[in-house]
Amino acid sequence: MSSYGSRSLGRGPAKPQQRRSQETHAALLRAADAGFSTDGWRGTSVERIAAAAGTSVGSVYTRFGSKRDLLLAVVGERLEEITGLVETTEFTELLHDPVGGLRATVALVVSRRRGAAGLLTAWADACIDHPEMRELETGIRDSIVKQLRDRLELLSAHPGMRPEIDLDQLAIAVCGLIEGLHLPPWTSLSDDEATDICSRLILHTCLRDDALPPS
Repeated sequence: MSSYGSRSLGRGPAKPQQRRSQETHAALLRAADAGFSTDGWRGTSVERIAAAAGTSVGSVYTRFGSKRDLLLAVVGERLEEITGLVETTEFTELLHDPVGGLRATVALVVSRRRGAAGLLTAWADACIDHPEMRELETGIRDSIVKQLRDRLELLSAHPGMRPEIDLDQLAIAVCGLIEGLHLPPWTSLSDDEATDICSRLILHTCLRDDALPPS
């Protein structure tokens, strides 16, 4: 479970112990993820999720309580994937090669953000219908900003780093950039193109001109 301030976004109800019940639980999460990702928040019904999972509508409500709570469970399952900005190997690259490591980090963010595009859109629409979910969204954003701040701190050790850069403000700005990677006009670009543009925006902001890597 990941905590954000006074609230937390868990992984839904505790996973059942019996194998058959576990399989039904997992099937519902898969069906809900596919439904929300493809048809959106309003286009996905509990009835369709239950049918896709091969179970009853009553089983959905018994296990998750509501469509809202089912979406929370799906996002909870994928939260680390969506918000985690860097794996251990890429973190090591950042330590030894800040510039190359930055690009590796951005590439990971681009692929993950785009891979969860439908689910993120469903989440945004659900927040309109359920304003209380905005607090959780703020917590997720705070988590991303903190991770970005930690990564940018590594880049700040680069001898070409601009001394006037405020890393806290930069982390917030980069977070805003990340939040739009699964939306137009970014979607018209390939992952490599989006990664290159984002990486260069960050590097041109952080490093002096004479310290920038060659194009």
